[in-house]
Formats: sequence, C-alpha cells, structure tokens
Amino acid sequence: MAAVHYRNRIEAANRLADILSDQSWTDPVVLGIPRGGVPMADIVARRLGAALDVVLVHKIRAPGNPEYAIGSVDETGQVTLSDGVDASVDDDAVHQEIEEEKAVLIARRRRYGKPRQRLSSRDVIVVDDGAATGATVVAAVNAVRRDQAASVTIALGVAAPEVIRQLKEVADGVICPSQPAGFMAVSQAFGEFPQVSDEEVERILPD
Repeated sequence: MAAVHYRNRIEAANRLADILSDQSWTDPVVLGIPRGGVPMADIVARRLGAALDVVLVHKIRAPGNPEYAIGSVDETGQVTLSDGVDASVDDDAVHQEIEEEKAVLIARRRRYGKPRQRLSSRDVIVVDDGAATGATVVAAVNAVRRDQAASVTIALGVAAPEVIRQLKEVADGVICPSQPAGFMAVSQAFGEFPQVSDEEVERILPD
C-alpha cells in the first residue's frame, strides 16, 4: 500500500473515522494510547458517538539501548515481551525499568483523574497516531482482552506492513490507511506532528 501523508493528527483521525463509521459497533469504547493517540481517539469517539478513555501502556527499553523496545507494560503491571525476546530474561535493569514504567502509568491515571471505562462485553477501538514496533499496541490489546471486551479493533495512522501483520494476529480488526515500506518513524507520515502534553490529555478526557 502506498504511503499516505497527513497534514496533522486531525486529518489522520478523520480518515480512520470515515472507515470505522462504515461498521456497526456494540456499545463502543474508543481508547487512545497517550499521549499522541488521545487527540485522534477523541475525534474518532465523537464521530462514532462512542465513549472515550485511555489505555495506559508504555514500552520497556532494552538495557543499554533506550531507543529499542523489548516489550511493554500496562498500568496493572502486566508485561508483554516482543517476539524474539527471551521470556525468562532476568536482568536487574529490565526489572527496574518495568517497575519505573508501571509507576509512571499509575501516576498518569491518577493525574488524569478519570476512572477506567468498563470494557466487558463492549466493542473496543484502540487508537494511536502510529506504531513503530507494535509492542505498545500489542500490550494495549492484551490489557483490553483481560477486561473481557467483546472485540478489539486497532486503528492507526501509520505503521509498517510487517507490524500490521503482527497486529492482525492479536486483534479482531486492524485499520491503518498508511503502510509505507521502509517506515522508520511515525512523524514521517505527518506534516505537523507536535508533542501532546499531559495537560492536553486532561482537557480532552470527559469528566
């Protein structure tokens, strides 16, 4: 599939909403992955008339290589390791990283001040601006599955074709208009790609 370049997250979110609006949903919940996925999730939720929330996950960085993700952890402390990573890894630095990231996620939920949406028996759509390795999105899907959602659909602005193949193995559906070969960074697909602050997320999330 040819690359699609967006002016900004608003355009990307509306592209996703156009596709998602053609499907039927049961009591849907749209979950944004903070922080960049939340403004997009807000637009999708409004277009679908769905509830909005966040799913809190964060990458686990490899010891000595902070740019490389070896997995992810969610706010309950559940860890998802990437394919090819030894599940028996027992590195003190990795365990410290997991504890630190879990603390960050717990603090973020407390800061946002919003109780988690009930996901049981509901159709859930996980939204992010893009996925480089897919590890964070996989962790988000696993977290949603543990809450017994009826279905889990991933909606991304951009991701590499090999990441999409990986995500299709864990989700009921994957929507991603831009799947460029040689994809390196999410920002490449956007003309404007500002950082999203915690303050902006707080303003977006409903009371």
